[in-house]
Amino acid sequence: MNTAAVDPTADLTKELLAALKAHGITAIRLTHNRRLLLGLRGVRGRAVTLSIHHDLASQREHWNDLVRWVAAGGRELSRTLRAAMDEVFARQQRALPLPDLAPLGGPCDLPAIARHVHGTWFPHLAPVPVVWGRNAPAGRRRQIRFGSYRRRPAGITVHPLVDQPWVAYRFIEFILFHEYCHHAQACRPQPGETAHSARFRAWEARYPHRDVALAWERAALPRFLGTEAAP
Repeated sequence: MNTAAVDPTADLTKELLAALKAHGITAIRLTHNRRLLLGLRGVRGRAVTLSIHHDLASQREHWNDLVRWVAAGGRELSRTLRAAMDEVFARQQRALPLPDLAPLGGPCDLPAIARHVHGTWFPHLAPVPVVWGRNAPAGRRRQIRFGSYRRRPAGITVHPLVDQPWVAYRFIEFILFHEYCHHAQACRPQPGETAHSARFRAWEARYPHRDVALAWERAALPRFLGTEAAP
């Protein structure tokens, strides 16, 4: 006798969508994204898609808090839901040991690292100003953008949270390399090209420590977000 395979993920998505449909959610996206455990995406100011980490979505005891959070437009995170998110982060941290990369060991000399990245890999491009961004208000963060590139006027901004002695030098170097790849795009634009196009990914792959820098980022993210103490 043939039996159909049961997809527990599909059942979970269906149940959660039913619980949230009355609050405007029309789609559920289950993720394993370590950058953002919980997020709303809307159209014309109305939230229609909920992105949620699978481990968090499977905790049905927190669904009532999740419904209230969605109903409030993502602005009222209960203590119990926050604690559940922290536990997901903690489990990720235990599962991902921090790769052995040399730490800064002191204050970050951002201009010096920027000069090194430019001179080593992008000397054919005009250098761009690299500055620290503004820190977020006190409190735990749910996501973080480590670097950003601005086309006009050209410039790179780095999140000040990486200016800590325990942060790996290679990780900051990779942030700047990544943003300089965006600068390369801006210097040689192609019509209709997306920010992280195939051309961009090919350039980014030239950074010799890319894989270990990304692995370090994944393991260190809970510390940056305030769910784990720094060493």
